Amino acid sequence: PQPQQEAPSPAETEAPTEKANGDGDTTSEQGGDSAALTEAEKQNFPLATKTDRPGFVRSPYPPHELLDVSAFKPGDLAMEPDGDRIFRVP
Repeated sequence: PQPQQEAPSPAETEAPTEKANGDGDTTSEQGGDSAALTEAEKQNFPLATKTDRPGFVRSPYPPHELLDVSAFKPGDLAMEPDGDRIFRVP
């Protein structure tokens, strides 16, 4: 599964985000007018675990699924495919 890229938490007004589709394409979505999260704020989200497989990580949330993050940069925030939990890409 491919995670979705997410900016602010649902409690905050959303900034533009990018979500990864199952086919690897991305679509942009526009939220409110808030600024992007600071690096310090991003640290509040759990860090996924690197794997031996390039471009894939283990989710920090049970059941710790293998996720394709090849479209993301280290430090990006991503959302699990089910769309309810955000994590940092290592």
